[in-house]
Amino acid sequence: MSLKVAKNGKILDLTYYASVVLDYPLVEVNGSRAIRVGGCGMDMGFHAVYSLARVLFRDKYEGQADAVDAGYSLSQAWL
Repeated sequence: MSLKVAKNGKILDLTYYASVVLDYPLVEVNGSRAIRVGGCGMDMGFHAVYSLARVLFRDKYEGQADAVDAGYSLSQAWL
């Protein structure tokens, strides 16, 4: 799968950066970069975005008394 973000009317490809941050294999599929996420029986898109948010926003909620999960800092939708 590939990860994209819409910003200022443009679509940006985050696939390579997500593969580095999450240590997921980067593969070439039909001329496009994709990350390979293993597992079965779950929404792999949600898992990849949730895992990415946990890494990117881990310091934002650290030490707070409330149990805030940084994994929900980003949203995901299939296109």
